[in-house]
Amino acid sequence: MKRGLANKILQQGYGLKKAQDHAPLGSSNVNMLIYLVLFGAICPATGATEATVTPYVNKEAMRQHLQPISQATPTGRHAVVMMDGAGWHTDDTAFAFNNITLVRLPAYSPE
Repeated sequence: MKRGLANKILQQGYGLKKAQDHAPLGSSNVNMLIYLVLFGAICPATGATEATVTPYVNKEAMRQHLQPISQATPTGRHAVVMMDGAGWHTDDTAFAFNNITLVRLPAYSPE
């Protein structure tokens, strides 16, 4: 995400929720931010979309996002999911789905 866009999102408060964490007695209260992450996909041919909102990013969250994509892909069709080089974007996340292929973009590819 570009820095300007990230700053605008932070200023508007999207995806962020401020929570009060009660520290042990004798300590001052600590403010913390809770982040939510949006995984999204769109079919360029039909405009169909799938999205998953999760409080964390890892391979399991990626698998949970690929499941509705696999279910929404019509029988006899194949979904190609393009992604960057994030640590949770690995080929083994799609092994459970026989109708999805993951294609990783080259490092430092233009946005």
